[in-house]
Amino acid sequence: MNSASSIDTTAGRPGQPRSRVRTILNTLSKQWLYIGFAIFLATLNLLLGILTLSYLHPKKEALLFGIVCFGILIALGHFASLCYLIQRAKNEYSDPTMLDALYAFGVIILFAISGAALTVELPSRCFSGPNEHFKVIGKNCCMAVTAMAVSSWLAVIIMIIAAIIIFVAARRAIELAKLPPPVFPSGAEAPVMRWLDRNDPFREILLRSR
Repeated sequence: MNSASSIDTTAGRPGQPRSRVRTILNTLSKQWLYIGFAIFLATLNLLLGILTLSYLHPKKEALLFGIVCFGILIALGHFASLCYLIQRAKNEYSDPTMLDALYAFGVIILFAISGAALTVELPSRCFSGPNEHFKVIGKNCCMAVTAMAVSSWLAVIIMIIAAIIIFVAARRAIELAKLPPPVFPSGAEAPVMRWLDRNDPFREILLRSR
């Protein structure tokens, strides 16, 4: 009996790493991980922008001061749009739509605008050697603005991945909606609820009313 039980326990162990790898792959294939990281980057830009404004002189460095203010405002737009994108998911059974993919591409454009605005003046003011602008701005402010620009471009890459995942999931949902309903449904299971969500006759009416 002891040998049999030891064989059973050791036989079940190889499946555990596979299940963990499968769980990790399933997590990486969902858009929520990337959207959550993009929200973190938007919040980081917001905090860095507010911190940078407390050290920048608006009269001595009016252009960079305005760029940082613009970065703060657009970071608020990033945060709000990403939260709205998450809120569009009604529950765990609902599928992304093409409208969700369109929103995701819009967020990419916002992050790209933020990255371009924060990057355009950095080479001449912070990375061209000692100059008058660098003396006024200071090393810490230059590093903070650089971090804001890097996080914006990193968010662009992350949201491109999320937008591709949303687009592929929306296309798959459209194709699966054309299939017949699941055979012998056994209650409110995920396949049944997904099929009902894809074939909801009132869904298009609600989307048009919005």
